[in-house]
Parts: sequence; C-alpha cells; structure tokens
Amino acid sequence: MRGRLAIECGYSQEYIDQMEFLDVQKMAEYWAIEPPLAYMYFAAHFKRKEKTAQGMNIIPNTGGSKPWHQQPAHIKQAIIGHYLAANPGKTAEDFEKERAAQQKARYTARLQEERKKKQATH
Repeated sequence: MRGRLAIECGYSQEYIDQMEFLDVQKMAEYWAIEPPLAYMYFAAHFKRKEKTAQGMNIIPNTGGSKPWHQQPAHIKQAIIGHYLAANPGKTAEDFEKERAAQQKARYTARLQEERKKKQATH
C-alpha cells in the first residue's frame, strides 16, 4: 500500500509514515470503488490468464529426482494439494489414477521408441 500511495498520490515516505491507519483504509476503500487510472490501464491491457483445469500438468518434471513412492510425505501432499486446487471436484484417488495412467503412457511411449530404433537398425 505504501508504494501505491507514493506513486498514485505522489506522497513522500515521511507523509505516508505520518498517516493515520483510518486514512489509509479510507483511501483503499475509495480505490476499491474508483481505482487509479494506472491500475485500470494495467487491468485492461495486462490481464492475467484464468486458471483452468490442468490435469496432471501441474506436476513438475522431476526426471532426475526420486520415484513417487520415495518422495517425502510433505512433497506428495503439496503436489496433491496443487492438483486438487487446479481440478475442482477431483479427489486424491483421482490424482493417483491419473498419475498411474500418465506413468504408463510414458513407459509405453518409451517402449515404442525403442522398438522403432531396433527395427530401424535391423
């Protein structure tokens, strides 16, 4: 809030430090109704993308790390939590099903690649 008061209102840091909390709160409430021009410009031209269901795409590429069953419990819970937040209505069981399906698809793709390489050499 200090930065916005300094930039939008041109207030000095000393003036901001001396402001009463109720004055700052009043300014914030006013900005909720009538935002500063720079804020409206930013909101209009630099919109954030809405979160959409991402399925298993939220799991980072951990190719060199431990397998899932060896991950610490807090890492597993964090990943499952992100999955559930990105996919409303899904459960931890759905996560496990999709994770297993994703792993199977990766193994199948690798196997097909190796078979193609083997056929190309013969």
